[in-house]
Amino acid sequence: MYIQSNAEAAFGITRGKTKQSSLRDNWPVLSLPVLLWMDDLDIQYLSGYPEAAYYLNSNLRIVHGDKVVSNGSTTNKYLNTNSVSVIYGHIHRNEMAFQTRETDQGPRTIMAASPGCLCRIDGAVPSVKSGLDEFGVPVLQGAENWQQGLGVVQYQPRGVGGEYFNYEPMWIFKGRGVFRGQEYVA
Repeated sequence: MYIQSNAEAAFGITRGKTKQSSLRDNWPVLSLPVLLWMDDLDIQYLSGYPEAAYYLNSNLRIVHGDKVVSNGSTTNKYLNTNSVSVIYGHIHRNEMAFQTRETDQGPRTIMAASPGCLCRIDGAVPSVKSGLDEFGVPVLQGAENWQQGLGVVQYQPRGVGGEYFNYEPMWIFKGRGVFRGQEYVA
């Protein structure tokens, strides 16, 4: 976004091809996949932020998200507008809910969940309640309703019988999280 807005002439420049060209050479030089060495780290980049969606299987969709309900029921918005389970971001909060619906094949339960965020929640990340002073120090006018966390998904890939999945949230508090009895410290 920044490059498109402020350095449009440099947007889209790619590397010259060599005899040892790699996947990195196909991306524009100033793109996230190149700047973060995603191909070299075997990280699949999904282009089209924030509209892109990724299906882990036919029952689970992953999106950045575009819905926000400030009273903590964003999951209901996703449950009411999706026919499969969805994991979303955007809101920086931990939320999870389930809904069972009648289908032509019997009852079907779907889930909507937001794992929270990995960013700082002390005002350093710009929001509607924060800013930076003239020295670059965060100024927070009241706490955002944000929580740090992540989600772990186990799933059956497409084409494998059932294509089920399991979602497990991991709450992070003051740089510490516990997952399956193991403590992780930032």
